[in-house]
Amino acid sequence: GSYPNDVATLCAMRTLLDYLLSSNDASTLLVRPITDDPKQSVPLFDRLVPDNPNMPYNMKDIVRKVLDHGSMFEIQPEHAKNIVT
Repeated sequence: GSYPNDVATLCAMRTLLDYLLSSNDASTLLVRPITDDPKQSVPLFDRLVPDNPNMPYNMKDIVRKVLDHGSMFEIQPEHAKNIVT
C-alpha cells in the first residue's frame, strides 16, 4: 500500500514486523492469553456467509471475527480487492 507520509509508513512497517516471528525458537515466542471461548457460538456467521454460493460476501468480516483479538493487518488492502492480502 501507499502511505501519506514517512511517519505513517514507519508505523505500518512496525505493525507488520509485530506480526512476524523474531525467532524460530519456540521458547522465545510471545504467547497471548486466550480471551475467547473456543466453544462459543457465532450466530453472526449465519448472516455473513450467504446460503447461495453465488452470492458475494465480505471475507474480511469473517476473518476479523475468527482472528485472535480481532487483529488483522493487510499488506495491500487496495490491491486485488477480491482476495485478502
